[in-house]
Amino acid sequence: MRIYTVSIMKRTSVFLLLAIMIVLSSCSHGMNSEKLPEAVNGVLDLSHWDFENKAVLELKGEWEFYWNNFYDNEDFYDGSKIEKTGNIIIPGVWNGYEVDGEKLSGHGYGTYRLHVLLNPSIETISLKVLTMQTAGNIFLNGEKVISAGTPGVDSHTAIPAYKPQIIVYTPDRDYVDIVIHVSNYDHRMGGIWGTLLLGTEQGIKTLWMYSRDRNFIFLGAIFVMGLYHLGLFFIRRRSREALYFSIFCFVIALRVGATADIFLLDIFPEIPWKLLVFLEYLTFFIAVPMFLLFIQSIFKDKILRSLSKIVMGFSILFSIITLVAPVNVSSRLIPLFQVMTVIAGFYTIIVLVRHCLKKDIQAGLILAGFLIMFLGSINDILYAANIISSFYTISYGILIFIFFQAVVMTIRFSNSFTEVDRQRRQLLITNQEYLKEIDERTRLEADLLLSMENNAKIRLAIIVGLAKLAEYRDSDTGEHIERIQEFITLLARQLKEHPKYRDYISDEYIEDLHVSSILHDIGKVGIPDNILLKPGKLTAEEFEKMKEHSRIGGDAIRAVEKKTGIRSFLTLAKEIAYMHHEKWDGSGYPFGLKAEEIPLSARLTALVDVYDALTSKRCYKDAMSHEKTVDIILKGKGSHFDPDVVGAFLAIHESFDATREALQD
Repeated sequence: MRIYTVSIMKRTSVFLLLAIMIVLSSCSHGMNSEKLPEAVNGVLDLSHWDFENKAVLELKGEWEFYWNNFYDNEDFYDGSKIEKTGNIIIPGVWNGYEVDGEKLSGHGYGTYRLHVLLNPSIETISLKVLTMQTAGNIFLNGEKVISAGTPGVDSHTAIPAYKPQIIVYTPDRDYVDIVIHVSNYDHRMGGIWGTLLLGTEQGIKTLWMYSRDRNFIFLGAIFVMGLYHLGLFFIRRRSREALYFSIFCFVIALRVGATADIFLLDIFPEIPWKLLVFLEYLTFFIAVPMFLLFIQSIFKDKILRSLSKIVMGFSILFSIITLVAPVNVSSRLIPLFQVMTVIAGFYTIIVLVRHCLKKDIQAGLILAGFLIMFLGSINDILYAANIISSFYTISYGILIFIFFQAVVMTIRFSNSFTEVDRQRRQLLITNQEYLKEIDERTRLEADLLLSMENNAKIRLAIIVGLAKLAEYRDSDTGEHIERIQEFITLLARQLKEHPKYRDYISDEYIEDLHVSSILHDIGKVGIPDNILLKPGKLTAEEFEKMKEHSRIGGDAIRAVEKKTGIRSFLTLAKEIAYMHHEKWDGSGYPFGLKAEEIPLSARLTALVDVYDALTSKRCYKDAMSHEKTVDIILKGKGSHFDPDVVGAFLAIHESFDATREALQD
């Protein structure tokens, strides 16, 4: 769902132009359309320079250069001992400078000299020095005024140090000879690549205060934004982009403190030079992959994810090398990582542009901020490599990018709140619909339950009605039906305790047995009265006719089962009607089944039917005692009856006797 419909390209263009104007206005300090004087052949003519209106000037241009020598003012006045190597450009490094046909490496030592002609009206001058690579002393008219580390003629005597300084000097003549001793044995590049500024005391101080305040504001703003995004991550842990961006901000804030004016030296004056270099490199190695992870977490680009992993791998490797190896080694990793940064930056632009073409306003805003930051980082890379004369601008780029990121976060939160409100309203509607549906389902369930209860009652009524047909034919059979139900329920529950039947006999099975068992003699309705109600012993022919009641009952129930499609209790009723006269040894009827070929329901009914028949009075016999009946059943174990069923009966035969007494005819 898009909340904003304004053209993405128009908005992006407006923000981009605004940001460029901010950068240009910020960078305009000290710039002037007038051509500034530069040193030529070791001489800088400021005799007509108006220091009141143009209080600060950069000491750049051609300085005299003396390789492998440390000369002082006396040596220059004597002149006989001087061996000038040539002129060299400051700011710049001596790497690649040709001496006797050979190009210099970064290691070595030498002397820089500049003769500055001053305006006679100036009484005091001030000099600001950032860094010399990697140790140096500065002399004004032979007086040592600045020292950063200890320059030496070899690696054993040289001590590197970064120490930005400002000094005030009162010249005693209308010129000043600036002599600088520089040595380097600890870095891949040597020379004076930092800016040297000359001006009035007030002008240099004002410039220093401006630079310091600006960097403090940058550092504070970036650090606060890091805390803000870290807070967002703790509020919503799934927002990985907030975590990555907060780490990125903290790293950049640390980098601001470790470079340029090096604020960390104000807090920790004795901080080792190698630690400062380590922080400078480490922040570079960490910032790049964190930024890539931030972009990837927003736009989910597969190639960018792979690129982030590759850059992260090199970042970890280079960080470890920087930690354990000398600076001379770790500094050689910087150009390689700079190339990787540029490649990753260009691909990030491609990803952002691709999303911009999809009219994604967030991508447009991030792209605008990223372009400015990316250009600033390229400027810093070129400046650090001493390819261009500039200053570090990444802080400006970061601030502008953070501004765009804040706009993006505002859009995201606005969209989130709008979406939450929409979902809340939708949830209310859905809840109302659910409540209606629940009410309807509750009513349907109540109706279904009532229908099921009615069906169960109808089913039971039908079964009882069918069973009563036998009762109407044979009054002796009436109470027999109720007793069979109770007996079979008692016997099935006891047999359930047997491990063999524990999983087979369920409560539902017992309930179905209770209902189905009353139909075991339903087939007797098809037996003629002269046989069914005969008071004496049946003839062989009559007994064969009587045995047909099993098939008659089973066939009738099977027909009902087939017609209705109802199984469960009808299946058991069919088994019982057909096979409750089968015997364990196979001598029963109507199928002559034996052992476990006989369904369990029929085996249970066979025992309870015999028990009730023996203990009940019939027209052709008197009732037998409970004890004698138990003996007969015990004798039929393994022949007439299932041994397991007999065992269960013997365990509860007293309950049978009590039930028989309660339900006598």
